[in-house]
Amino acid sequence: MGEKSLVITIELELEGEGGLGFDRMNTLWFVVALLRLKVALPIKMPILADRPFQRIPNDTERANVFPIEVQLQQLKTAPPSERSLSDFEWVRDNLFSASELMKDPVFNRSFQTLDGGVHSQNAGAGIVIAWAAIETLIRPGNTRITERVCRALAAYLNEPGPERDRAFTYIERCYAARGGAAHAGTPPEADQFNTAFRLARSALLRSIERQERPDIEVLLEAWRTKAVA
Repeated sequence: MGEKSLVITIELELEGEGGLGFDRMNTLWFVVALLRLKVALPIKMPILADRPFQRIPNDTERANVFPIEVQLQQLKTAPPSERSLSDFEWVRDNLFSASELMKDPVFNRSFQTLDGGVHSQNAGAGIVIAWAAIETLIRPGNTRITERVCRALAAYLNEPGPERDRAFTYIERCYAARGGAAHAGTPPEADQFNTAFRLARSALLRSIERQERPDIEVLLEAWRTKAVA
């Protein structure tokens, strides 16, 4: 039986406790998860070690190495594009404020739901999970869910005007694709799949930048009155 091999391209070192309010393992996971959220790249933390990787070959008996995200499959949730240094600077600048927002159980659940979605087995499961993250964050209630979540999301991510109206129509179509995957097993188109993750990422990123999760009643009122949300 063949062995799996991994190529380590980045080494992340944590000194002390990290100051994010998590234990050491979850501190490292959160940094990687926040990178995944911002840059939409298939970044993974395959192993955790108690010493720099370059020292392990000479100290294999005493080195402690723990497998973390060793699964080889990770869905690509965005089309190929260039990432800039500013994306990584955003993670650096928002790391501590984002960790504070993780104390909110609703935001925490939405964040972890979306991060887990990249490890889905297929696009159908992935789009359902991405929309579950959005619904967890927006909290549309139990009635008129499609209308409420799509209007609230359009208001949250777009300024008033024709662009917001067009966004609502497009979001509604993408939400219907989620329903097709969940209830009929219909695989989503690539654009519908990527859009679901883009919308979920955008909503979480906006929450981090504002340091609060959205209030659906405020968003629906902004939609009704064509006001800034």
